[in-house]
Amino acid sequence: MKPQTFTVSATAGGNTVSQIFIPDRHITPFNIGFGAVIATTCRYTVQHTFQDPLTTTNLTWFNHPFVAATASNMDGNYAYSVAGIRVLASAASEGGVSVTFIQAGIV
Repeated sequence: MKPQTFTVSATAGGNTVSQIFIPDRHITPFNIGFGAVIATTCRYTVQHTFQDPLTTTNLTWFNHPFVAATASNMDGNYAYSVAGIRVLASAASEGGVSVTFIQAGIV
């Protein structure tokens, strides 16, 4: 799967979320690696959902256990299947973050 990058600009007026990265749940192994790079000071959280973003509204989001409310460049991974991943930029900061997702495996 081609790498996909999502950029989020934070504003002090409210939380901002990225588009949703929708992984291929049929790839084995499922593995997704990601790297987040902040452009300027920005607090952000990588979140995931187990509900299908293509068919469900009002998704329930869970924070990645190691990339929550961080303000530095960070990398991480998902070793087990999730239905969607997004980035949430905090309302308490201004700046931006770009996150690149890469999924490996064989269809």
